[in-house]
Amino acid sequence: MKQIASRSPVNKTASMVTQKGIHFEPKSKRNWVHEHWDVRPQTIPVPRHIKDRTGQKHGTIEVVGLLDLQKNRKGNKWLVRCLCGSYESRRALTLNKKSDDDCCQYCKDKRHLRRNEEYRRLGYNLPASLGREEDKHEQA
Repeated sequence: MKQIASRSPVNKTASMVTQKGIHFEPKSKRNWVHEHWDVRPQTIPVPRHIKDRTGQKHGTIEVVGLLDLQKNRKGNKWLVRCLCGSYESRRALTLNKKSDDDCCQYCKDKRHLRRNEEYRRLGYNLPASLGREEDKHEQA
């Protein structure tokens, strides 16, 4: 009897800690997802009649180059690089100066999971200015 009691976890948290680890990748709830690359894809030269957005920063992403020219009104596709090192495609219309919290899809999902866990633990969300280095890093 003593051996069985010593092997069983004390509570729910202890049982989760002692369980075998699993890999978790968040699934986006959006029906649209930006194209994503870990290695920089090839870009094309920017024509003279198009405003060059290369080097512009929006939140944690920076415009790297032009990916594709579009003849419709949706806007050209630009290649952006997030602070975490991943590359995504964005349309020209979504690259505006008002978006201070713009980041890649992976960082958005990570931030969302962290905020949900924080709300579950505390019952409210902390402002980003209170001590969390990851949020300060994402806002830079």
